[in-house]
Amino acid sequence: MANASVLSAYRPKVMVPKQISETRRPERPMWRYCMRRLLPVGMVAPALPRSTRATRAGGGALRLSDSQRGRLSGFRAAVARSRPESSACILHVMHVLIATGMTLPSVGEAELQRIRSAAGDDAEVSVAASRGEALEAISTAEVLFGALDPTLFAAANSLRWVQATASGVDKYLFPEFKASDAVLTGEKGLVGGHLADHAFALLLALTRKLAEAVRLGPQSWEQRLELRPQEIELEGLTMGIVGFGGTGREVARRATAFGMHGRAVDRDAVPGTAELPLVQSLNNLPRLLAQSDVVTICCPLTPATRGLFNDETLALMKPTAILINVTRGEIVDGDALVRALREGRLAGAGLDVTPEEPLPADHPLWQFDNVVITPHIAGASQLRAGRNIERFCENLRRYRRGLPLIGLVDKDLGY
Repeated sequence: MANASVLSAYRPKVMVPKQISETRRPERPMWRYCMRRLLPVGMVAPALPRSTRATRAGGGALRLSDSQRGRLSGFRAAVARSRPESSACILHVMHVLIATGMTLPSVGEAELQRIRSAAGDDAEVSVAASRGEALEAISTAEVLFGALDPTLFAAANSLRWVQATASGVDKYLFPEFKASDAVLTGEKGLVGGHLADHAFALLLALTRKLAEAVRLGPQSWEQRLELRPQEIELEGLTMGIVGFGGTGREVARRATAFGMHGRAVDRDAVPGTAELPLVQSLNNLPRLLAQSDVVTICCPLTPATRGLFNDETLALMKPTAILINVTRGEIVDGDALVRALREGRLAGAGLDVTPEEPLPADHPLWQFDNVVITPHIAGASQLRAGRNIERFCENLRRYRRGLPLIGLVDKDLGY
């Protein structure tokens, strides 16, 4: 990990979350706390009267007073005199910023302790509970665990690594960040299970007529004789999987458990699994569509997959087939899907994601009885945040040791 020199690394503004500052020896001034752990061997930090405190600003920020800045300048000069060689004059505080949000709603004290332990004694960990707090804190952050947008990135002066809290990282790949040297990691392999669960929930809602029974309510009893002949058993049907990452693999596992046959394609031919040994390249998509009774979209949104399911692609599917999408709505051309459903070229669709979100109330997709829509909730799980925190902790340990990070995203490929 690259360190900055004493003259530039330590910034006057030190971000400290309220929940941390309340538990860390309040009698010790924050700037001195950092110095005691980061001094070159044999150096002693200048004394600071206990009555001198960093004052709290809005959003939990601690700011150094003019007096403290003066003392800090004297400290820098002392370090420079004692260790003139530039490689040894180091005062590097790694600021780790955690930005909570929809998929990481909070960080408990126990989790915070694990993160601080993984980050090491020479790191400061702060938590931003709102975008405003994140915007104030990110200027000094070297590591971000949370969402990132162009405004936040523009305010980040030291950002070197971002761990995403979204299963799809397309929102992170705006031009400025994509062109930067900052590294991006994500939840690869951590969200496939619950996305696959949701895919089958949508599928069963259609094949077992659950959605229609719910819509009918008390009148469903009188419709039993009409509903029963329309129900479909999954045993022996073919599941076509488009994208064989974590979600695709979990869909394959569940399809096998239901007695289905599996086919899969990915951008390139990749190694398969015990449930689905053969995974072909995307060139084989037309054949997969023609042979599948259910097609489940499990791929990320990239320039290559945006609008992949258009009029031409949908025309290759069986008229008895069902389309399931739990990753990104923009992979499907919404108008083309409406046309296929209206013309009877598809038996139905289960969508957790839609071409535009939220889907307008007057959108034609709401009008089909053979379409089930949920409001982009497939990514929810009681286990998700904990899994991502564990990965983040492991990656922090790797980052400190200069080892490869887990879940690394290729910013050019988009996943």
